[in-house]
Amino acid sequence: DGEKLDSFSVSNDLPGATTLKEKLLQCIAGKEVDILKIGLESTSVYSFHPSMFLHHDIDLQRFGAKVFLMNPKQIANFKKSYSDMDKTDEIDAFVIADYLRFG
Repeated sequence: DGEKLDSFSVSNDLPGATTLKEKLLQCIAGKEVDILKIGLESTSVYSFHPSMFLHHDIDLQRFGAKVFLMNPKQIANFKKSYSDMDKTDEIDAFVIADYLRFG
C-alpha cells in the first residue's frame, strides 16, 4: 500500500544479508503475505551473494519469497516517469518497490 515500514542499511556480507532477512521478517510479521517480492538492483558481482542468500532462505520461502535482480538502467528509466525526484538510497528503494508493484 506504499507505506514505508523501515529504513536501515546493511553491509554486503553474510551478517548484512542475515540482518536484511530479519528486517524483512519483522516487516511482514502478522501480515497475510502470499508472495514476498524482494527487489535488488543488479550491481556487478555485489548483488549475487545477497540475492542467492535471500532466494534460498527457508524462513523467507515460507512467504513465497521471490528475489528480483533488476537492471539499473531499467530502474532509472522507470524513475523518469516521476517528475523531479532526487537521487537518494531512500528514493531509489521506493522506485524499486514501485517497479515491482507494477510488475
